[in-house]
Amino acid sequence: MLDLVNSSIKDYLIELGVKPQLLKIIHIGTSSSFFYQHERNTGKVGFCSNFGERKNSDLVYNIIKNMPNQSFCIIGRNWENYSRFAELDAMPNFTYYKDRLYEEYPSLYNEIDVFVSPSTLEGGPVPVLEAMMSNCVPVASRTGFCPDLISHGENGFLFDTDSNYPEVIELI
Repeated sequence: MLDLVNSSIKDYLIELGVKPQLLKIIHIGTSSSFFYQHERNTGKVGFCSNFGERKNSDLVYNIIKNMPNQSFCIIGRNWENYSRFAELDAMPNFTYYKDRLYEEYPSLYNEIDVFVSPSTLEGGPVPVLEAMMSNCVPVASRTGFCPDLISHGENGFLFDTDSNYPEVIELI
């Protein structure tokens, strides 16, 4: 038996000829005693990721830039390495929670009502689980286990990895 983190990997292996009965999906988990639900009331939109090529930073930038009356935050590290970070950081509707301790994440998620995961490639992403456990509405790209956990229009929203910012803004 081979344990996998999401159904897209399972489907891919089946396409390659692996027998389905040899595959089992076991999702990554998080702690319901560490992350707890909050009442959504701020309207703030959040992202949680370290800066990197697959994190779709230009989409993040364009969403924030094109929703000037909406408050946004990023929880993570290394976003100062993004080529447009100075412009992003200068936006009055943006807050960067840099290098925060993981123990602070529950209180940071409790400031967020909508959580966006715009990555182009993921195994998880674990922050989607953390956000959902915190009662944030997930708006996530169809990567990793997001299509396994999010029923579009019921408990969150999904978009394609090549979606443009107006499409994602509509979901937010």
